[in-house]
Amino acid sequence: MTARQAIETLERYTDCAHMQRRLQAHAMQLLGDNLTILGCRIVESRLKTFRNPESWHKASLNVCYELDVEGFTMPQILHAHVFLQGRSDAEYRECCARAKSDAIPQHVPDLGMVVWRFPLDPAIDQLSTLWDMDWPLANLPLGQVPQDCVESCASLERVDRRVVKYSPERSCVIRFDLPRRAGTQTRSARALYAKVYAGRDGELAYERQRFFNKPPSPDNSGLAIRTAPALAYDQSLRIFWQGEAAGDSLDSVLAHGNEAPYLDQVGRGLASVHASGLGGTSVVKLEHRVFECSKKISKLVPAFPSCATQLKAISKMLERATATYATPVAAEDPVSLYGDFHPRQMLIADGEVCFLDFDLMVQGDPESDLAEFFVALLDLGLQPERVREAVAHILMAYQRDATRPICHELLRLYTRIEYIEHAYRLFLRLDPGWRETFQNALDRFPQLQDVFPD
Repeated sequence: MTARQAIETLERYTDCAHMQRRLQAHAMQLLGDNLTILGCRIVESRLKTFRNPESWHKASLNVCYELDVEGFTMPQILHAHVFLQGRSDAEYRECCARAKSDAIPQHVPDLGMVVWRFPLDPAIDQLSTLWDMDWPLANLPLGQVPQDCVESCASLERVDRRVVKYSPERSCVIRFDLPRRAGTQTRSARALYAKVYAGRDGELAYERQRFFNKPPSPDNSGLAIRTAPALAYDQSLRIFWQGEAAGDSLDSVLAHGNEAPYLDQVGRGLASVHASGLGGTSVVKLEHRVFECSKKISKLVPAFPSCATQLKAISKMLERATATYATPVAAEDPVSLYGDFHPRQMLIADGEVCFLDFDLMVQGDPESDLAEFFVALLDLGLQPERVREAVAHILMAYQRDATRPICHELLRLYTRIEYIEHAYRLFLRLDPGWRETFQNALDRFPQLQDVFPD
């Protein structure tokens, strides 16, 4: 099976209309009754690829569907592993051998799928326990439960909940809606968020967020940034409990202009993160980033043979640039990277930027975080001049508080790396129209130099 044949087969599974019909035929098995599926959305999809052209018959797709189902007030979530050429039989047996007795998936041979119905998850075993608990905070020591939460929910048999963000086998964020306290003026419900992870990322994220929740002091002067309240960490279920952070996402604010005051806070806030010392012991070096980027390009070549020359030229350019900058960069001390730095990680409320999610922090070059943010600005569809102005504003604000100077040539190199990785993620999702989206992204690669101010 060629790369093209594998991709053409698997991309059918990201066609919502097609999959609504296919899943409907298996509703009895997957949903427990012959219910009508009213709508289908893709929450997440990720293709497993190969560099060796002869290995593409082993390609697979992890895809998560959110279904509107007759008789249910909340969407039903199905997470599936899709395999080619009958390989789902062996994969299903292997999944069953690893699974706990209450987390056995469904096998749909007709679709080549192994399927888990939420809250079952093969890697986040505590998710089912959390979802089924009537009052989850009861599992915490009394001193860690906010008193107003206890009072407002004392008479409830079950707290309303919904999934806010789910990345199967990695993490899940669940919102619990609490009624307003008697005697308060506000009519809106308050919310608590439970964040669960496959590993110990939740505990690390909790400790990091607590650090930034602290008011400025002689020990962390200038390092306090606004974040959502870190309330508690449940050791037994590995749940990070977070308070509510209201506001509009920064990407929506950028779409309407007047963002200059917020970009100043973004730049200075990132400098605080970089100076925090919270990146742990894992160091991501420039050579590693280029090596991984080259691997991704080598996987793209068999999928896009018409772009092979263009892709290989980009790979060689990155390798040449790395040879120039690797030695001087190695002499610099790494900083604590945010690791997932883009406008959707920030909310705007009361004139302030609220930073979210510190679970991917590592150590590395500060140019890496900045490059990721700048590539995200391009993805928002802003006019080139506005992107240039935003980049200039953030760089100026960042460098006022930064502990390590920015190398602008290195920043350009990291921006190229981030851009290729962004294009690669477009490919892995196999969203409808992904070929045109990927080709457009590749064609814009030479224009990256126009992002930076003179």
